[in-house]
Amino acid sequence: MAAGDVLIFSDSDLKALAKMKGAIQVMKEAVISRSRGDLVSPPREMFSMDSTGLVWTPGGHRQLKVMGLRLYPTGVPVGDQAILLWDSVRGSLKAVALGSYLGRLRTGAIGGVAIDIMSRKNSRTVGIIGFGEQAWMQAEACLAVRNIERIRVFRRSKVLLARLSKEAAREMGVEVTPVEDPRAAVRGADIVITATDSPSPVVYGDWLEPGTHVNSLGPKYVGRSEIEEGLYSRAALIASDFPEQYLRDSSFAFRDHPGTSHMKDLSSLMEDSMIRKDEDVTLFLSHGLSGSEVCLLDYVHGRAAATGYKTAARMRLD
Repeated sequence: MAAGDVLIFSDSDLKALAKMKGAIQVMKEAVISRSRGDLVSPPREMFSMDSTGLVWTPGGHRQLKVMGLRLYPTGVPVGDQAILLWDSVRGSLKAVALGSYLGRLRTGAIGGVAIDIMSRKNSRTVGIIGFGEQAWMQAEACLAVRNIERIRVFRRSKVLLARLSKEAAREMGVEVTPVEDPRAAVRGADIVITATDSPSPVVYGDWLEPGTHVNSLGPKYVGRSEIEEGLYSRAALIASDFPEQYLRDSSFAFRDHPGTSHMKDLSSLMEDSMIRKDEDVTLFLSHGLSGSEVCLLDYVHGRAAATGYKTAARMRLD
């Protein structure tokens, strides 16, 4: 790779270069770096133009000497995304990732970090509500950090549910069972994943067995939330990868709930070597830690350089 080359990664490139276990390790390091002040994580920004808009999530890493941002549109039928990576010393553009895979992998890997810290070590059963692309990544993350034996999955489309269940069982090598309703997915699960766009709760606190850990990826806003207030009351511990973003947002449904006033930063749990009680219900609220995409793209760029991987496209900037 010549100096000045900008690598352009497609989703197929990213799938070849970045696997879940490696991504989880990168996200662990990013979360720890944030607690030490090395990962710079500004709040995301956006602007609206009529019914559409553009969101950008900037960030950088002092020790890695990189910076960048993720860009994606809102309110449009096709949400093409781009992540850009710069050398923060020279100011040279190093890489561009086009497509949605890196963002999904980043979210799944952060979910894996939360599961590794917050769930019981002997967790064997996973219940998933909303079995789409994001939930698939969360399932892969569960398998990367726990000895999972069975996964129960629910989504509203029975045709898609049946097909995806068979694909998941074949690719993941564990028992994957489609179920008729969300409660059946949750019943007896050690780990519960909610990854929906539902405006009303799909899981309730009183459904959970003692010791259950929940990763929530979907909406949690006033008048639109996939989890209900009872889950916050039930949880002995609530954490997020980006709690400031939630707690400063007036639209966060449970900002004034007593449980969320003590919401932990995921990085603080890693630094404190948290020990959970077996009966504790724990809750992780995924929000998308800014700067983490930059770290993951830097990892992919390094893998491509080390292995001599040839991307389909590159630019020469002089």
